[in-house]
Amino acid sequence: MLYFKHKSYKNNRTKRKKMRKGKHEHTCPQCLDKFYSRLKRTNCGDPCKRKFNNEKNRRENAELKIVSDIMKNCRNILKDKFEKYGHTPFPIDELFNAGFDKNVPIVKLRIDENEKEWIKICEFGVFIKSETREVEIIKIK
Repeated sequence: MLYFKHKSYKNNRTKRKKMRKGKHEHTCPQCLDKFYSRLKRTNCGDPCKRKFNNEKNRRENAELKIVSDIMKNCRNILKDKFEKYGHTPFPIDELFNAGFDKNVPIVKLRIDENEKEWIKICEFGVFIKSETREVEIIKIK
């Protein structure tokens, strides 16, 4: 058996729905268009939302990109010097003349029996002999 609802039931339901949605006027921070939406929405659509999030992430990741670029540069310099000299010591000035940045993030290691303190940069171990100002490089697996 079908039940028929009175036409006023439908009208009351839609009125309640409209009141619950609560349309608020906003201005999109990307394109500066005015739009009506719920209270917490900040962008007018997906393209503006993507643009906003991309700019926010670009600002947040700028410092990480700088550190990453420094590490790539220093890694390439160490790789070239390791290929050229192998395990033999060479003057530290050659590293700095090649553009090695002294502010590269490092990890200190003790990996041999002589208690030398090695510096780990990417996959390379670097030992600096302070009395002769020479550098020795090894590759860490």
